[in-house]
Amino acid sequence: MSGILPNGKQQFIDSNGNPLASGKVYYYIPSTTTFKNTWQDPALTILNTNPIQLDANGQCIAYGSGSYRQQVYDANNNLIWDQESDAPLSLADFELPAGASYIGYNEGSTGAVNRTVQTKLQESISVKDFGAKGDGSTDDTAAFNAAILAVAIAGGGTIIAPNANYYIAGTILLPSNIHLDLMNSTITGAGIGSSGDLFQSAYLSGGTIITNIGTSAESHLVQQTIVTNAIINNCGKAFNIYNFVDNCEISNIKFNNCTYAIYSDSCFYCRFINLFSRGSASSATNAAFYFANYVNVQAIESVFVTGRTIGIEVTGGANGLVLQSCSAEECATGMLVNGQNGPLKFDTCYFEANTSIGLDLGNSGSKNPVTIDNCWFYGNATAINGTPVNAGEALIINANNTFLNNTTNINIVDTIADKSNISLVSGSYPDNAVPPALPSGYNLVPQSNVDYKITIFNSATGLPIIKSAVHGPTLIAFENEGNPGAPEAGTVSFCSNSKSSGTTFSVYVDTSIVYQEFNSLLVYRFEVIDNVSTYKMFGLVFGDSVTVLDSTGKTVSVSNNGGNVRLTLGTFSHPSGSYQITGVVRHI
Repeated sequence: MSGILPNGKQQFIDSNGNPLASGKVYYYIPSTTTFKNTWQDPALTILNTNPIQLDANGQCIAYGSGSYRQQVYDANNNLIWDQESDAPLSLADFELPAGASYIGYNEGSTGAVNRTVQTKLQESISVKDFGAKGDGSTDDTAAFNAAILAVAIAGGGTIIAPNANYYIAGTILLPSNIHLDLMNSTITGAGIGSSGDLFQSAYLSGGTIITNIGTSAESHLVQQTIVTNAIINNCGKAFNIYNFVDNCEISNIKFNNCTYAIYSDSCFYCRFINLFSRGSASSATNAAFYFANYVNVQAIESVFVTGRTIGIEVTGGANGLVLQSCSAEECATGMLVNGQNGPLKFDTCYFEANTSIGLDLGNSGSKNPVTIDNCWFYGNATAINGTPVNAGEALIINANNTFLNNTTNINIVDTIADKSNISLVSGSYPDNAVPPALPSGYNLVPQSNVDYKITIFNSATGLPIIKSAVHGPTLIAFENEGNPGAPEAGTVSFCSNSKSSGTTFSVYVDTSIVYQEFNSLLVYRFEVIDNVSTYKMFGLVFGDSVTVLDSTGKTVSVSNNGGNVRLTLGTFSHPSGSYQITGVVRHI
């Protein structure tokens, strides 16, 4: 730095411009008659007399600090002036630690107040203020913790880590009221599978930050703490957090080869948003994102994981939890739920190419309810695996989920009473093709409540003929809005029909409805034409018995035909053994 040097001595002159030879200069505290020191050297170590006696040239050397009241007299003790005077700033004044305090700052808008640059810069603290190097090799753990401690002691605030590559060999502690913005920096840990944690939840006690891991439940809650904007590589547990609660957040972080990206225990009312995990972490068998014990009222949103044994695990109970727009690809198990849950919802989630199970509810306890809505399942071995739901619970799988190229779409196998509510995309079949009980890829207990609407259409015209609920292994009532249509002449919709041999014969109507001796409740309506007459037949089926409600005099019986309901109508006659039947059989 260069510039014009000031005079080494001050010179005082009278009103005529003549030097004040042998004059005197007094220095006081402004607006008082209290003397204030001046010095003969810039280091302010050699005091001047007060007053200062001027030499024959009216000169002296006077260094000062701050503001002064200055009185100047001539040799005859006549007052020349009495003025306020400020000591000029030197380059040294702008050096550490307080140089920025001498520079003014104003935001510029109406109502803005004058401040110093120092107070402006102190609004946020940088880890580099505490010695962080960010060179990728120097251990910056201590610098991060020192910055966090300073902010925590001050009551909270924002800490930034300017974009760099920080190596963290130890553990960074996160107490309440900390906003750590990593500014898209890369944080490299101590190595995949390392026993130490990169970040831990903690609390402030007597000027020291202490981990809360292992403390009693809810004894040291972490509140209002946010960590955001980073790439985290090669560590054991990237975040080990406990009682990380009210309005805490971990967001906008990409994890590469971290044994655990998130290990969350007993955390509630917090947010996990826009998190990505890639890499197998040396084939780690645990979940990349692990949420345990009272996972209540959390926002788990846009969490993505690929290439892990387990992608996301929720265990030990979850209440009031939504996983929104989360994704698991190319894992063994994409998402795993253990323990009692409810309400728990998977909304607009994505499951692709998971080699075992996309969404595994097989170890979940009570479901009060668990809802799967608007999700995509593609190329999984089993898309959804689960256990049946007991009375008072509900597993709701809505029809707006998409299942493509999965070996099995839904697998729920058990023998206990089940209350699962499963809605499937409507199906359609040409002419009078007999539809299957369920589409392929659905392995469900007979007691599941399946909502599956099907339509028979005319293959020549493409127009629908008749609509119905599935004739599957269900106990659902038929529900349909609008006109369900009528059977096509000469067919029993959704059923096949045949006859016994001879010219006097019985007609068999074979349905896809599961035969249940005590539970089936069906209604039928047939019109049968033989050589004698046209018979309008209708009645009710109660399990293994039939109540005929028409007056045709014809008999109707019910039997078990390979596990499905067969109705036998008789008898009819025709010289050639021909007949025509039109009608429907439906649950009621």
